[in-house]
Amino acid sequence: MSTTLLGQMEASMKTLIEGMTTTSGYNFNWTTVNNADYAQCDLDGGHCAYVELDPEEINIDSDGGANANSYLNIDTFKITSFGRLSSESDNPVFDGNEDLNKQLDDLKKLFGTYYNLNGEIGTIQYKRAVRIKEPAGDIFIPKKLESYWDVQYAQDRTSPLTVGY
Repeated sequence: MSTTLLGQMEASMKTLIEGMTTTSGYNFNWTTVNNADYAQCDLDGGHCAYVELDPEEINIDSDGGANANSYLNIDTFKITSFGRLSSESDNPVFDGNEDLNKQLDDLKKLFGTYYNLNGEIGTIQYKRAVRIKEPAGDIFIPKKLESYWDVQYAQDRTSPLTVGY
C-alpha cells in the first residue's frame, strides 16, 4: 500500500473497480486495472480501466481559512475504461456506445456507493465523461470512455501523509 495520500486514493479506486462483478449488480465484470496495454488485459473476462491523476492537484484553501492545520485539496482523476465488442460489427463505433454507457453507469454506481473511497480518504464526485474513438479503427475495441472524478480531501500541513481535520 502506498504511503502517500494520492497513492492511497489511486490504490483504493483500483481495488474498488476490480471488485465490480455482474453477480454484485454491475453491468460487467471488471478485470484488469492500471495496465493500458490491451494485449495484457483480460478482455474475454470483462472490462478494463486505468486510473490517473489528471492533470494536477488544486488547493482550495481560502486566505485566512478556519482550518490552518490542514490543506483542503481537490484532485481530478481520469478513469479510462474499455471493453471489447462481443462480435465483429459493420458499424463498431456506434455499436460500442451502449457498452460505454453501461461502463459509465457501473462507475457511477460504484462511486455513488463508495463515495468516500471505502472510508479511506476524502469524497469522490462525478464530473464528466467523454467517448474517445480509437484512431486505428479497431473493430473490437472501437472506443474508450474517459470519465473524470474529483476527490476532495484534507491533508495535514505538517504531516502530509496524514488525512487532515
